[in-house]
Amino acid sequence: MRKQSSLSRSSSLPNITHPAHTDILFTGLKLGDRHGGPTRMAEILFASLSETQTFDPDDITARYLAWWKEDAFDTGPTFAEVFKRIECGLDREKAVHEADIAQDGHTAGCNPAHRIAPLALFPFIMTADIGRFARQEAMITHYHPLAGDMSALMALICRLAIDGYSWDEVKRISKKIEPSAWAAVDNANISAGGFAPDVMRTALHFRKRSQESTVGSA
Repeated sequence: MRKQSSLSRSSSLPNITHPAHTDILFTGLKLGDRHGGPTRMAEILFASLSETQTFDPDDITARYLAWWKEDAFDTGPTFAEVFKRIECGLDREKAVHEADIAQDGHTAGCNPAHRIAPLALFPFIMTADIGRFARQEAMITHYHPLAGDMSALMALICRLAIDGYSWDEVKRISKKIEPSAWAAVDNANISAGGFAPDVMRTALHFRKRSQESTVGSA
């Protein structure tokens, strides 16, 4: 049985941008999360950042492992391949590499991008560092660099939006900071699959359609 999170995200927590941003971010995650696994992982990441007040991949891994042992669900195949190896005592980096081999290199999935958004909430993580940390977090499970690229882009977009930039400004700034990630998105397809660049392009496509619909009905 899934346990309720003990973390009250809307309470006055230290060193987050604003509780309202946290509630909006998690509301958005839940709306786009059919089964709840990525949202739970985002909650775990949020708890690590909030309680340690730093970005600590070892702490995040330990928390994911505890969840894996307890009642993990909707993890996706790559997360499962990694953590069943870590549970058996394998070093994290070796587990990630073995999982990549076991899946014939098909580890450019969207799970890291789905769970990374809380990284954008904490001011002790500088915007200049957010892409690097997002890629490190993605590498806890996903060996393929495209998974990290999409995670970095997602975290950066969230940070810029939280900082108050317009959508046009968010695109302009993020394209300057993450040109290779944006190139992957521009070359991706609109699809219902789990390939991270496709997922990002699809999300941006429907965001644009929603914006156009709102403008058209005004």
